[in-house]
Amino acid sequence: MSLTIQSRNAARRAFTLVELLVVVGVIVVLVALTIGVGATVANSGKQRATEGALQALDQVLDTYIQAQGSVPAFVRIGEAGLPDSSPIGPGQDGFYPLFDGLSEDDDQAVNTVGLFLVEARRSVPATEDIVSALDAKFVRRFQPGPAAAAIQPEALTVFDAWGNPFRMVHPRFDGVIVDGTRAVGDAGDGIDLASSDSAFLQGRETVYLSTGQLGLERLRRNALQEADYLQNPGLVGDSDGGICPSPRPYFYSSGPDGDPSTIDDNVYTTRPRFES
Repeated sequence: MSLTIQSRNAARRAFTLVELLVVVGVIVVLVALTIGVGATVANSGKQRATEGALQALDQVLDTYIQAQGSVPAFVRIGEAGLPDSSPIGPGQDGFYPLFDGLSEDDDQAVNTVGLFLVEARRSVPATEDIVSALDAKFVRRFQPGPAAAAIQPEALTVFDAWGNPFRMVHPRFDGVIVDGTRAVGDAGDGIDLASSDSAFLQGRETVYLSTGQLGLERLRRNALQEADYLQNPGLVGDSDGGICPSPRPYFYSSGPDGDPSTIDDNVYTTRPRFES
């Protein structure tokens, strides 16, 4: 009789297969929730750090505009004594556009923030203190593309918390800029800044910059839509396609996915307008 009672007690203490599966399921759910919460907290921290760096760039911009009145659309590279830049090669120095988009000359995004910081730190020394106060992990020298074949200059650049260079949109080059009509699922063709037909050069620029002094000439600024990604999932946008809400440039981060055209996760301090 006692042996039968012990067997029953042992059976009650043992887990059935269903109970084991339930326990495992609960553990899996708890682990998933923990990972999700951790990822959300980490992403929130990166968002705040990115916003802080953007605010510092806005401060640099305000300081520059107060001193100079406006921001030039082109930055001179290659002059003797130029801070934090290096000539690209014989005959390849020149004027670089603050064009937020892709350069077809080197198949790289234009490092607009790096170019602007070259001009700001050279012309308005007070901006140096603002840049120096940034967290060092977000500031480093950067040159788009493979060093051996790089066309753009190496320059001090500010990055977001996801490791992407910040982007700057100049009102001279805002909106969407492609040559002709862009088909759905196709990146589109760049325009030639040096061409008189493009109408992007103004005043004295039409004389000086159309005679081989542009460091980058063929540029493209598309802004992809959902239909483009459905047609060609491998595409990455050139820009956010935003329009400056004032004559003042704006900065933004392309967010955790690094694609500026997916604007839902972009980070702004000044929100641009978007064409419908």
